[in-house]
Amino acid sequence: MLTVLMIGPGADSKGGMWAVATTIMEAMRDTCRFVFVGTTTSSHLRVAKLAAATRAYWQFVACLLADRPDVVHVHFAAHGSPLRKVPFVATARLFRVPVVLQAHCQGGFPYLAENASPLVLRLLRRSFRGASVFLALTEAEARAYREWLGLEASRVAVVPNVTSRPSKIEVRRATAQVAFLFLGALEDRKGVMECIAAFELAFVDGFPARLIIAGDGPLKIRVEAKASESPCRIDYVGFVSGDEKNQLLRRASVLVLPSYKENFPVVLLEAMAYGLPIVACPVDGVVDILEDQVNGLFCDAGDVTSLATAMRTLATNPDLRLRLGLAARQDSERFDSSTLPPRLLQVYSHAVTGQSHAVE
Repeated sequence: MLTVLMIGPGADSKGGMWAVATTIMEAMRDTCRFVFVGTTTSSHLRVAKLAAATRAYWQFVACLLADRPDVVHVHFAAHGSPLRKVPFVATARLFRVPVVLQAHCQGGFPYLAENASPLVLRLLRRSFRGASVFLALTEAEARAYREWLGLEASRVAVVPNVTSRPSKIEVRRATAQVAFLFLGALEDRKGVMECIAAFELAFVDGFPARLIIAGDGPLKIRVEAKASESPCRIDYVGFVSGDEKNQLLRRASVLVLPSYKENFPVVLLEAMAYGLPIVACPVDGVVDILEDQVNGLFCDAGDVTSLATAMRTLATNPDLRLRLGLAARQDSERFDSSTLPPRLLQVYSHAVTGQSHAVE
């Protein structure tokens, strides 16, 4: 059994990357032994993030010495996350432990390139080229990173995010009130304020609809204020996880994710697994998950009117909601966590032996 030392966000990060890490460890617990080191803090202060990463680094070194891992699996996202992972990659190589590097950057490589200085990009390129295998979530992202890093195809694999699907769900029937659910970080790129504005535009006439907002982030105070003063029914329920999140997914009628930038959002996979029709913007990895009019409806990013139209269309058409939801549930099979172990085991084996991973 392989021992994998995993580096990523801690449970307090409240994000999709933590969900991915925990799904990997749960899905592969019978085939790998995982040792996890969390590098994040709930604080948004840079100094706090740096302090958390420093503590995590020394814990990481201790694990390298004590656990003698076969592979180090490093997760990184956007902003300062890639830079904070450089010491981990360098130290793993110093200990001659192969590194699997997994990208979760919203907006993919273009976003990373646009928001880092040339000096930082050179440092990241030098560090990331040392990974035995680089994991991307989509084919487009894999091509971009392969070209930037100058890696041969055998060292870049596409392993999309997955989720644990409930074995059975209730068929969603027409209800007296249509419940829209926003589930995610309360920040500008997620379009949460546009979601509120669109909901008010679509249902100011008193149509029986409800918007549930679940999440945490820098826009929390604005969201709470807007929800309390809105003429429509908008309920902010705070950050949710586990059974509480699953209950929301069971009770909701539609998931809304009007993001400006995404990568391969886990929340879409979770909503599909529960048979929810989805309203989303066709940005980045979203188009690898959803197809307009098949398992969801697309709207233009930042366009409140377009979003309101899509929400009103689903609210007033229960047959369309049912059709899209059933299609989403069926399509979610390709993102079930049971598909992950053989793929990732091939990746880990390639990292350890240097043989072609041939991930399919």
